[in-house]
Amino acid sequence: QGQGRVQFSVANLVKPGTFDPETMREFYTPGVSMFLQLPGPDNPMVAFQCMAETASCLVKNLQGEMRDQDHSIVTPQTLEHYRERVRNFERRRLARSAHRSA
Repeated sequence: QGQGRVQFSVANLVKPGTFDPETMREFYTPGVSMFLQLPGPDNPMVAFQCMAETASCLVKNLQGEMRDQDHSIVTPQTLEHYRERVRNFERRRLARSAHRSA
């Protein structure tokens, strides 16, 4: 319904980057970009996991490839690196919050 906080975003690789629901039956694109903007979701790690699972489903069902921002194939190590970046963001946010409360 388009309500609530954005968890992650999806953009069409073809300009202007949007999706037209009216033409979805005939829709073709060479790829989509998925991204998570921090701060944003209430639980960044859950949002990341949902985004990664959604991307994996698209790759599997459309016989595609998951690539990173450098166009390299995403490996389990790549995903773990991204999880660590989210964890680091959460730690910094908690530290700032604790510092403000003190």
